Amino acid sequence: MTWVSSSPLLLVPLPKGFVDFATVPQTPLLAIATDTALLIHHASSLVPISVHERSSECLESHGRSVQINVRQVSVDTSRLDQLHATNVFVQTESNYILVYHLLINYSKSLYEIHDKKNDDELLQNSLPLALLSKFSLTSLLKSATKSILQGGLNIVNLENVEHFNNSTNDDEQRNDVIPLVKVSLVKNLKMNGVIKSLWCKLNSQTLLFHNDNEEIQVLNLKTQRCEVFKLDDYEWFEPHSLVLYDLTKNHFVFVNTSMNVLLVEIAHEEDDTLYLKRIALLKLDKPAKSIQHNPQFDLFLIETDDSYDLYKIDYLGKKHSMAFIKRVVTSKNLTSCHWAPCGSFFVVTDLKNGYWKLISKFGATLFDSEAIQSDFNKTENLGLKQLFDFCRSSKVLVSPSSLALYIIDSQKKNVHFILLISSQDLLGDAVLHDQTNVSLLEADYSFHKVPLIPHYQRVLTKYHHINGTSKRLSSRKPTAHFIIRKNFANQLSVSYGDRISVSTPISRGLEAQHALWYNFVNHHMESMNIINHHWLGGNLVLINRFVRDDIDDDGTVDLMADEVVVMKTALSRLGSGGVNFRLDTDLIVWRHHFKAKILNADIQNDEENFSKLLVLITGDLKIVIIEFNKLGGNEDNKLGISIRRSIHLSSIQHKLAIPLIAKMVMAQQRHFFFLLSNGDLFLLKNQHLEGDNAPTGRGLTQTNNMYELVKICNAVETIHMNNIDFGCGKVIPHLTVKTGDEILIYKTQELVDSVYTFEGVAKHPGIEVEQSLRPIKVCLSSMQALKTQQVDGAIEVTGFEYQTIIKNEHLIVKHRPSRQLILNKFIQHDLFESNLEVTNIVNTYKHIPNFDYCLELLLFDFIDEQSDSAFERVMRLVSITDKADNIYVNLLRKIEICYWHKFFKLLNETPLNFMNRLIKSQDVELCYNYLIVYLNFKREYESAETPEDDQALLDSKDRQIILRIIDLLKSSESWDHCFELCRFVKLLEPSGELLLQMRTHIQ
Repeated sequence: MTWVSSSPLLLVPLPKGFVDFATVPQTPLLAIATDTALLIHHASSLVPISVHERSSECLESHGRSVQINVRQVSVDTSRLDQLHATNVFVQTESNYILVYHLLINYSKSLYEIHDKKNDDELLQNSLPLALLSKFSLTSLLKSATKSILQGGLNIVNLENVEHFNNSTNDDEQRNDVIPLVKVSLVKNLKMNGVIKSLWCKLNSQTLLFHNDNEEIQVLNLKTQRCEVFKLDDYEWFEPHSLVLYDLTKNHFVFVNTSMNVLLVEIAHEEDDTLYLKRIALLKLDKPAKSIQHNPQFDLFLIETDDSYDLYKIDYLGKKHSMAFIKRVVTSKNLTSCHWAPCGSFFVVTDLKNGYWKLISKFGATLFDSEAIQSDFNKTENLGLKQLFDFCRSSKVLVSPSSLALYIIDSQKKNVHFILLISSQDLLGDAVLHDQTNVSLLEADYSFHKVPLIPHYQRVLTKYHHINGTSKRLSSRKPTAHFIIRKNFANQLSVSYGDRISVSTPISRGLEAQHALWYNFVNHHMESMNIINHHWLGGNLVLINRFVRDDIDDDGTVDLMADEVVVMKTALSRLGSGGVNFRLDTDLIVWRHHFKAKILNADIQNDEENFSKLLVLITGDLKIVIIEFNKLGGNEDNKLGISIRRSIHLSSIQHKLAIPLIAKMVMAQQRHFFFLLSNGDLFLLKNQHLEGDNAPTGRGLTQTNNMYELVKICNAVETIHMNNIDFGCGKVIPHLTVKTGDEILIYKTQELVDSVYTFEGVAKHPGIEVEQSLRPIKVCLSSMQALKTQQVDGAIEVTGFEYQTIIKNEHLIVKHRPSRQLILNKFIQHDLFESNLEVTNIVNTYKHIPNFDYCLELLLFDFIDEQSDSAFERVMRLVSITDKADNIYVNLLRKIEICYWHKFFKLLNETPLNFMNRLIKSQDVELCYNYLIVYLNFKREYESAETPEDDQALLDSKDRQIILRIIDLLKSSESWDHCFELCRFVKLLEPSGELLLQMRTHIQ
């Protein structure tokens, strides 16, 4: 998940005639195209670097620029490699393609600005302040000393980021170098028709065109060879079809006028001639206006007249299928849409009013610029109005790292640079990070920010989510992943490429602590690419990816493989106390090579054997469960490591796309929940019977080898397993599922037992299905949920809401922590869905401190129902609790008078009799609270029927009740309540007769 972190960080004016812009892949550059020129800017600072102005002859012969395109190329991102030369393609209104060549020199950090009328005239030639001189004797001595002491690696063992002595290290690692870029126009390509679409093939010099002659042209710039496919020659083609080229899968998607979706591939005939092969996928319900492909996952957004619909394509062996997932956006205005490079969200811009939204891939609204501006629409201050210019845009671009936005305002005068914040483990630890800090939501509902090490800050400015494709030519170029984790001791760990850093505890209880960072040093010859890591108690489990050199590259075997590395890092949490600890390869206690990639990993606790389980899914279609336990009671003892079990998944690969597994959760040590990247949630259920338990001594995972795969639901953002403690040793695991703007919570045992009740699942003989399983539903309005947790017994969803503040004529957009109690949803589910007895419900939840408040919320939710049955059922539950009267009084204090009749009718009491019942209970506080409510009721209800002048509001019975309560207040010495009651009685009876009687009772 990704959200807007703050208001715009930078504001830079645009050149006149702006038409399009794009980030240049695997470079720190931003290309901006005007109708007459191409400008190159530094992407993170928006500093202009180079410009190429087209001549008047070129404009007359080729036309003005209308669109810009770039080409994705694979590099070794684990080493932060960048391109030194690349191309930018500019399309003109006369159907020319201008090929610009960018030559990037990172060794020179000067930037030049030339006169647009005279390229030879240099206007500016300067150096950034952070640049070191070309030769410095001091720098030479520093470099030599570091090489001797650290073996050539500039890695500090214990780094104090916030100390002023770290400034030199900060300057060397974090300060970016603005390269020298030379732009030259190398080719002009004249196309033989009006260009409808242009695509640049990944890792190739090939361009693909779709023109108005209904042709697909494939042009190789290197060989100048061009293949032309006339679509009219194919009987399945219909004119005016939408055509999309899927860059990652290397095929086309057609949506014709008959609303049929076709998958089209370039295939070879027997004589090696090329032709277009089509596969029918789906027939749509509505005509499509456009189609957008997710750059990371097999998801498509199809635009209709009033909505954006999300579809998925499944590739299971030779079988291809397409299915509708959900409608994610509804709008009557004309809109534009495009995916972020990470694939987890997309941007929708309303072309009528300019408002834009960030929406997750399954429909959750992450940011709405209209909501930000709505609170200040009435302001007349021109300066304040300009602060909200970024809320209305004509074009929005997401950075390659998906951690920043480039927003062109509605008048195309300025570009706004906005930072984003992301979470990697939503609903779990919920560790947020932007380009500079890590943020954690603490138990006191405040955000704790910890600055990142300068090395990782620089990594995030260069990080690109898209790294070419999985072709054989690029398979030996590793792709790195940025990972942040937190352990039980509140230690943070950050990894990227060959670097991993571990912090000391950042907090203890509610007290924030200063973070020190240990940096990993690799003493081995081979470098590492840490693509993932997990905490195993106080130890670290690393997943290192490497290129296999024991096989031949025959094009059939994946050259990449992973290994599991276990490091003993328990002493790192004592770093603030001065313990001697070094994070290096000497701490490795175990490593194991796999012959395939590790697709997913999860850590589980084994309460039965007091051990930890590492559950892996490997690329050779296996689930591997590794058990870790300590051989002794001390932390210094060695770890016992063993393979508990391996489960082969080859028999279900035609039903489950195993390479698409994005998250896995193991339940009861024998069932597995799989979440795919396309949002499908599956359960691999073990056919274990309760009577089959065998005392093996190695857990329940070996009781049965029979499994069955069942699909639970789709459009799932993420899942998480929560163990909820209901008191008295009742700990029940629940599976939390986030789908768009809703959170669904299933009781794990109930879900496993009733999984066949889901719609679309084939019913098995002998299994009787009474009704579909319904989860606990939590609707999220404006809150951005981060995690579900249990705080002091209360079950709640915690997150944040956007807060907009104008201070000193500056706009501040911040995150305000918020929470939503959901324990009442659990009680409601047990009462209405699970149909449990009220006594069982009370026994389950009575140990939770705010149980009474949740019952009050349930009464409030159901009192306005037209049918009395639901409200009566809740009242029956409340009536058997110990504090039923207290719950009723608190409810009466909050509801309107029109609901009193319904309440007392179902309670089978009158307001007066209820008062007498409370007086008999001798609960002074409760009697006083109800009396105030009761007198208010008398004042508003009876005075509406009879004017006060005609009839007194207090009759003799009411006076007797008030006097009896005064006696109770006197005996309990509640003088504050006596004073407030006297003030209220004076308003009801200005004559003062009752006050005199009250006075005599008090004296």
